[in-house]
Amino acid sequence: MIGNQGWLGGVSYIESLVQAMQCLDKEDRPQIYLAISEEILHAVDFHRKIFPLLDGLIYVGNNDEMARDILQIPFTHCCTYDELNELLDFYFPVNSDVIPGLCSASWIPDFQHLYLPDYFSPFERCKRDQAFQRIAEQSRLVVFSSENAKKDFHHFFPDSKAITRVLSFHTNIDNQVYEKNSLEIQKKYNLPNEFLICSNQFWPHKNHDFLFKAWSLLNKKGKNIHLVCTGPTDDPQSPETYPKLQALINDLNLNDNIHILGIIPREDQLQLLRRSLAVIQPSLFEGWSSVVEESRALGKTIFLSDLPVHYEQNPKYAVFFDRYDVNDLVQKILDTLPNLSPGPDFSRERTSWENVQSLIEDYAHQFCSIVIEAQYIFNRKIKTINKSLWNLLTEIQPDGKLDKNNELHETTCQSIENINQEDCLEVAYKNIRDPKTKILPRSVPQHVIQGLSQYGINVINYVIDVDDYHQ
Repeated sequence: MIGNQGWLGGVSYIESLVQAMQCLDKEDRPQIYLAISEEILHAVDFHRKIFPLLDGLIYVGNNDEMARDILQIPFTHCCTYDELNELLDFYFPVNSDVIPGLCSASWIPDFQHLYLPDYFSPFERCKRDQAFQRIAEQSRLVVFSSENAKKDFHHFFPDSKAITRVLSFHTNIDNQVYEKNSLEIQKKYNLPNEFLICSNQFWPHKNHDFLFKAWSLLNKKGKNIHLVCTGPTDDPQSPETYPKLQALINDLNLNDNIHILGIIPREDQLQLLRRSLAVIQPSLFEGWSSVVEESRALGKTIFLSDLPVHYEQNPKYAVFFDRYDVNDLVQKILDTLPNLSPGPDFSRERTSWENVQSLIEDYAHQFCSIVIEAQYIFNRKIKTINKSLWNLLTEIQPDGKLDKNNELHETTCQSIENINQEDCLEVAYKNIRDPKTKILPRSVPQHVIQGLSQYGINVINYVIDVDDYHQ
């Protein structure tokens, strides 16, 4: 479990993953347990809404009495991660760290501290440097939310032998959200009928000061536009940030135009996104933006800072602006404003929801392929696989690379021929619509893929990256 009041993005990350699993057919859906460490037990309330979607809870720690008081529902107790490893097939995410020996994947959200070091204390920069170095040296599998973050990892740690994968999350918004009256939520917070909204923590890199300066210029141009801001206002790393922003609002005479709501229920936040004229995301750095995915699902126009990762996300109704040029943002707002009206736009929402469902399904399948791949990487035999086939599938050198001289040699071909088609179908991944088409984990050697093709099994290559073993 990751995420807390100070980092709602972590909460959204887990929520998106758990909800995405619900789109899979029941027979293909993995069992999902929420593992809660003693250190983060206090933040469990932020995850209670997904409890009905889970197969159970696992508490990792020594104070099971405290866990019972807080969780108030049955759970499995593990004192150590070694015990947890015996229970689970795969543990994810190991946030910005590595747990040696545990069949798991490390997850690095981004490398912000290396691009914007002034926003971090020397201690925090050192802490992150050490954690990421440890991941590069010890982790066998590392997951990123974007190709941009994966590229950064290989740039900063070119010698790492870790296998790297990208798992870009997409937000599955409940149908009930689309059925509610967003105007009532607008009235609940005494907001004007027309407003733009920014949903971010009040952290320095979220660029609120830039946003407020843009609003000052809009005011001077005679545009009385309202801005609603939601999200935590406290930043333990930079406690002076929010008071400075409050002073800036006063200095720019924007008290009547900017409405800071702080932390509000997620259901209310989504309704305000629906009701808004448009969403705005001025951030100076992101790993993969949750609010961009929410805007995509709701079919909202969104003003986006020109980050590479924002271009990678590329929602349909994005308007990009130079994140260091206030005048550019102002002009983009002025150009777009005549075409905006208070939401929701039901036609856009319906089309956007349909489009997002395929993204979420791909996201769920990709996660499952990473889980299966981890079984090979950590040499944890999958129960449904014939032992002979398992030995064949794990015929990879100790350094994790396929022996180039071992492809399609005579004994390997004979080994394949001695394994019947049913065993091959068991290891083939079953979440593909075409029954003759199967996807296999990336760690399956090329000679096995070719051997399977002899049985008329087509292999989808987008989850097979044999080049990882031929570098």
